[in-house]
Amino acid sequence: MIGYLNIEWIKRILFKVEDYVFEKKHGLELSGIVNKEDLDFRRTGSFEHANAYQAVYCRNLRVLINEASKFGEYKCFVDIGAGKGKACFYAHYLNKFSSIIGVELSKQLIEIANKNLNISRAENVSFICCDAARFDLPQIKSIVFMFNPFDQVIMETFISNNLETLRRNKSLIAYANNKHHDVLFDLGFSTVFKCDVRDISLHQLK
Repeated sequence: MIGYLNIEWIKRILFKVEDYVFEKKHGLELSGIVNKEDLDFRRTGSFEHANAYQAVYCRNLRVLINEASKFGEYKCFVDIGAGKGKACFYAHYLNKFSSIIGVELSKQLIEIANKNLNISRAENVSFICCDAARFDLPQIKSIVFMFNPFDQVIMETFISNNLETLRRNKSLIAYANNKHHDVLFDLGFSTVFKCDVRDISLHQLK
């Protein structure tokens, strides 16, 4: 058990090093944890259901996207709760998507994401300041990524509103720090990939 914990500790250090190199290589501001109390959507109905901003490990996102490729080709990558845009920019540099969309409720974080966009000059990336509970997914086969941006209340609303689009386009939900995967199960999704150690999973409608 002690040896296993040491290996996991070493892996996390390596993940952080990879993230640091990715951020510095491209000159982007992506890291850090931002508590929701420090953001600008306190008066919205979604505030109590939101979680803090924290960027996903590049490694975890890479695993999810690579596993997703086993189920077909996905032209669009959508990040729900995009924050500063890390997942979007990493998806861009993987060069697998024609369209990449980041959806974020906080105007403060959108401003940072757009500054990063100006630096990266990624023409296939765009950011939308929008409540996920009111966001309509694009009508194209997509990987819809979430890094636990909100609780089960908003998640259920967002997924329910887009259920037919997800079914029709055979899109995948890529979920990191998957605390509320039971919501997906209740809405008819099946888990097609899961890594318990990393808390990452892929889900598709049956």
